[in-house]
Formats: sequence, C-alpha cells, structure tokens
Amino acid sequence: MASSGKALKGFVKPLVDDLLRVAPKAGARSADVAEGAARRAPRTNPRINRHRSADSWNGPRDANGNPRTHVDDDGVVQVAPGDTRPYLRPGSRPSMRDSTVRQVWDDAQDSQGRVFDPNTGERIDWTPGTSRRDVWDMGHTPGNEYRNSWDDYVNGRPPYDGANGTDPAKVFRDHYNDPEIYQPELPSANRSRRYEAD
Repeated sequence: MASSGKALKGFVKPLVDDLLRVAPKAGARSADVAEGAARRAPRTNPRINRHRSADSWNGPRDANGNPRTHVDDDGVVQVAPGDTRPYLRPGSRPSMRDSTVRQVWDDAQDSQGRVFDPNTGERIDWTPGTSRRDVWDMGHTPGNEYRNSWDDYVNGRPPYDGANGTDPAKVFRDHYNDPEIYQPELPSANRSRRYEAD
C-alpha cells in the first residue's frame, strides 16, 4: 500500500507543481496573467518519438524508400530509424560562437558607438566581453526566425538536405551562427515575440 502511495505522489506532484506555476498571483491584472502564460508556453512542442525499426514506420520516405524524419501534424518530431543528427529535439540549439555575438553587436552600433533595440528604439548598454544575460538577446531579423530554419532542418529541406555531400548539421550550425540573421534586442522585446514576422 505504501508503494502505491509513493507512485501516486510521484505522478501527482508534477501536475500540482505545474498548476501552481501557472496560477495567477492574488491581485494580478488579467493582462499580466495572460502575458505570463504566454511567456511560459513552449515555443514548440517538446515531444519527440524515436523509431527503432523501419518496419513500424508509417511516415514519409525518401526517394530510395528509406524512412525520413519529420514533424507530424501534431508537432511531434518523428525520428527515422538510424537518424542520429543533433538538434532534432525542439529547443535544442547549436552553440553560439563568441565571434558571432561580437559581430552582431559591432554591426548594430551607430556612429557614436551606441546600440538601440530596432523594435522599441530603446538604448542597449553593454560592454563587450561581459555577460549579455538579461541585458540583450540575439534577436532574429524578420523572416529569419529560428523555428523556421529548425523545421527545415528536421524535415530535411534545402539547404539541410545533404545535397552535394554536405553535412546537414554543419550547414545548420553555420546558418545558426550567421551574424546577418541577428540583431541586438532587449530581452523583453525579443521574448515577447511581438515583433516577429508571421
């Protein structure tokens, strides 16, 4: 009897924790509650299903009849047997190169060395070499949102299709570290997704 209680507690506790996490604080304005819920909502569905056998595969196949990894209609990543590419899990991103961060910052400076959030017009004060955490984000320029390139990568669409013998993961990492697709943004503006293209 004690062991079933432990199992139940292990099952219920995460549910209760989740409910408490999204419960509004007493006296919170409805706009604050809605904004907080939007911030906590996952950007992509975190589910992933790794298939071990081609026999059980009912998803798309490539020109040779081999199973092809894809994101299904429910937003679940269906990983084909033998697909060992990195970054298939939603939220898994390549490392950001220091040189990319510095180039984005330098390119955004005006003639007086100041940087402004292009969405809000607010000045961003940061000293290169110090942490950017909670100071500024590497915001994507319009049309270059991460979710779009990640979806193309997972689904094996060009340029991540391995054409001409290219390594899709390397192409994805290089694209992720292309300074041309970023702009400095204040965390509040970037994370609100308010300024993203549809």
